[in-house]
Amino acid sequence: MKIPYRPITRVKDMLEAMGQQMAYAYDDLVFPENTAFLLQMGKEGRDLFVHFNRESIESERLPILQQLKSAGAKQSLKVRVKGLYNLEPTENNELKIEFHPLQ
Repeated sequence: MKIPYRPITRVKDMLEAMGQQMAYAYDDLVFPENTAFLLQMGKEGRDLFVHFNRESIESERLPILQQLKSAGAKQSLKVRVKGLYNLEPTENNELKIEFHPLQ
């Protein structure tokens, strides 16, 4: 099955299967209502990367990842952890995303 580049509908369906809603999508990023993580679509349509919020509870990350992998597989998506992120306010009342690789 060919997966389209940036398969936003599949990602949205995956989140909904987990009881989550997609709050916002921008370029290759998908922000669910739950800010414990965000998703980044890869260069290949089936690749989907997870960035956990640095402020999320570390013990809750693995269960979330397992849910993402299970729901993603049903949409033919390969979910992998890429790292952490945090949001920083800017001077113009916008938010800046900072990504951090896993150590």
